[in-house]
Amino acid sequence: MASIENQSGLVSQPLATAVVGVTPFVSKQVLDAVLEMTKDLFGENVSVKEEADPEIPGERYVVLDVVLRGDVREIVALDQEWHRRLLGTVAENPQGFRLSIEPK
Repeated sequence: MASIENQSGLVSQPLATAVVGVTPFVSKQVLDAVLEMTKDLFGENVSVKEEADPEIPGERYVVLDVVLRGDVREIVALDQEWHRRLLGTVAENPQGFRLSIEPK
């Protein structure tokens, strides 16, 4: 598998880019905007899935998975930047999104 260097110089490992489905609580337009913002930060290889919290009935959210190789400080900075951008991208229910970064 080839690695892809993103704008920060970190390298993201390719993952499937298929969206598992549009959830009823997130419109396609909002999901597309969050996915585009995430790809701007981490490159094209972003995996999207819906998950539920087994301890909280009805708690569901969209998880965006990325795999990065790089310095821990840079990864943390990107994580913080993603959350800042999320608040600017999603006016309602930003807590419906989660970012999962697997460091390599």
